Amino acid sequence: MKTIKKYISLLLILLLATACDDGIDPISRVDPGPDAGAPLVTIERPINGFSIQVPEPVTSVNIKFRAEDDIELQSVSVKIDGAEIAFYDEFIDYRVFIEELVYDEVTTGSHVLEVSATDLSGNTTIATSNFSKEPPYTPLFPGETFYMDFDGSFTNLVTVTDATEVGNPGFAPEARVGTGAYAGAKQILI
Repeated sequence: MKTIKKYISLLLILLLATACDDGIDPISRVDPGPDAGAPLVTIERPINGFSIQVPEPVTSVNIKFRAEDDIELQSVSVKIDGAEIAFYDEFIDYRVFIEELVYDEVTTGSHVLEVSATDLSGNTTIATSNFSKEPPYTPLFPGETFYMDFDGSFTNLVTVTDATEVGNPGFAPEARVGTGAYAGAKQILI
């Protein structure tokens, strides 16, 4: 009985092993043909016209892009304001390259993100996105030196400096605009 079970098990293993290759074509090289054109480059983040408004003088921006070619990508370059921040020339998928990266040196002002992709034939495509880092507050009056919005922080938005907290100031949960209003000190009635 044990012998029959061994033969049946062996027969099933052989049947399964040979059945795995049925219907699968062997991999063979296919000529890609002539290069039909330049690569396609799509910038997904930051979108054109994106604005960052944070109190920090230097902040970061998330960059996401896609480069693809009909034959093969040779290189991809990422620049901000003309300075190269990333360069790629090795790809897992040589036709489609999707990348996300963080640039940590965004200063106040307007910036230009440029992604360029080059294929093996030397065709290059450049995509750009304009974005900016706005100051947290722009003075409205001549000579204005102090503005504090009390919106969750005690920061002078003209000079972007934090005030020294004395006592226990806080914020009320309700606000007309923003996340909270200045609560002040509790009044003691005598």
